[in-house]
Amino acid sequence: FMFMGTFITAPTVFLWVKIVSRLVKGDTFKHAMLKAFYDITLFAPVGQSQFYFCISFLEGKPVEACIQEVKDKVLPSWKAAACYWPFVQTLNFGYVAEKNRVIVISMGSFVWTVFLSYMHHSDGSSLPAFFRPPTKPAAIEAAAAHEDGDGGGSDARTSETVGVATGGVISSSNVASVAADVS
Repeated sequence: FMFMGTFITAPTVFLWVKIVSRLVKGDTFKHAMLKAFYDITLFAPVGQSQFYFCISFLEGKPVEACIQEVKDKVLPSWKAAACYWPFVQTLNFGYVAEKNRVIVISMGSFVWTVFLSYMHHSDGSSLPAFFRPPTKPAAIEAAAAHEDGDGGGSDARTSETVGVATGGVISSSNVASVAADVS
């Protein structure tokens, strides 16, 4: 992690602070909010993708697994980032001199890295629903399994679930079937 932080993350953050300061000139609170908006919309997805990919790669995982880690974790992490970083960055851009902004980002990043590490080592099931990776509804998964031949056509419950997924009539048995598949 020290290698990644020193040679990848720190230069990226330093460059980003310079870029966003040139994109939005001014030191008013309104300018600080705009910089924070750019930070969360433009930089956060890049920074989080970089974290998950590099950490997985440094752990010796194959590139495909690193890419999957990014796909699984960036959206839930971005949701959390949208709750945390706009406040940190608005204060940073609004009240801290440009020469000291990387220091403030580093202090905020300490807390943030603890969260990212937790996310990296979590399968997502212990997270609040808001932060969990999106999943396919059980009915759609059953329909896909049925099309692939994994679902078999003989199970009445699977057939009913496929009916729900493909726009069939919803009955109490279909709803019970979907509920059983979810649990």
